[in-house]
Amino acid sequence: MHRSLEAQGSTADFIAMIGYSENDTTPFIDDMNMLKSHGIIIHELPRLVDPTFPLKFAEMALLKITPYSFTQYEKVQFFDGDVMPTKNMDCFFEMPYNAFTIGAVSPLNSGWFLAIPNEKAFLEMREKAIWRLFREWNEKEGWENEELPPQLTVRGGRPVSKPKNKWNFNGADMDQGLFTHYYVIHHGNVILMDTDLGVVRHYRKGIANDVAHDMVEIPAKQALDVCHSSLMPTRYFAHFTGRSKPWMNDLRNLEPTRRNADLITWAKLLDGMKLPVNSSTIGDLKLGSPLGFFNVGFPKGGYKKKPQPSQK
Repeated sequence: MHRSLEAQGSTADFIAMIGYSENDTTPFIDDMNMLKSHGIIIHELPRLVDPTFPLKFAEMALLKITPYSFTQYEKVQFFDGDVMPTKNMDCFFEMPYNAFTIGAVSPLNSGWFLAIPNEKAFLEMREKAIWRLFREWNEKEGWENEELPPQLTVRGGRPVSKPKNKWNFNGADMDQGLFTHYYVIHHGNVILMDTDLGVVRHYRKGIANDVAHDMVEIPAKQALDVCHSSLMPTRYFAHFTGRSKPWMNDLRNLEPTRRNADLITWAKLLDGMKLPVNSSTIGDLKLGSPLGFFNVGFPKGGYKKKPQPSQK
């Protein structure tokens, strides 16, 4: 990802947010030093729960709020680890809003987003994230005893949930639901971009604060004029979702087809770094998705608080 952005002319700092599932991190020192040698800034993610609890998919997903704590920057673009930028994306830093694309099965997608760092917002979302991890998810009450606003849609304009008003879309109980709750419903200053319809919806104060008049549609060309092409952000990167991740595929002897174009680019970027692992050998490592693809194995009812030692 960093090599791709550099090749496209990006001058922004690149921060790798690293989460550990083990308390002893010494086996990873060489890997971290290698990243640093390539100009990557390392940010070790703090746990949201007691570190004796096993690290689960839900906690890592909720830690996507972390860019909002980077107040040393005016704007931060977040990318999932399986995203490969294919164009210089620095122009999106000029947008004046928090920005997300609308998901195929969710009111927003958090694989890429533009964050305006704010310590207060970060701390409030962190408190909500911890609250979520210690409870059973309630599809009717969501994040704050509130039904999902019926006007929210998925990409293409279809209703988010069936039955209506339920917090049961993909990621509703994790990062995508938390961002929807915090920005779209309660705090505004956010745009949601529908890449199918070519429309951009601006939530100024949040639906809960002005139900009738909060949202205005902005022509995509106007909202995205910070980038000369006025293309949606999704036209600037490849997202290897699910099992399409390059390290889970055989990259040797890929046919030069349109379908394989992004995989071939990824393989060339990897080989250009001259690392011990390359496109011919990475498949032999049998790498997967470290915490799986979904929130499986999360304890029913949430984590249970550990008893505190008695005071005498």
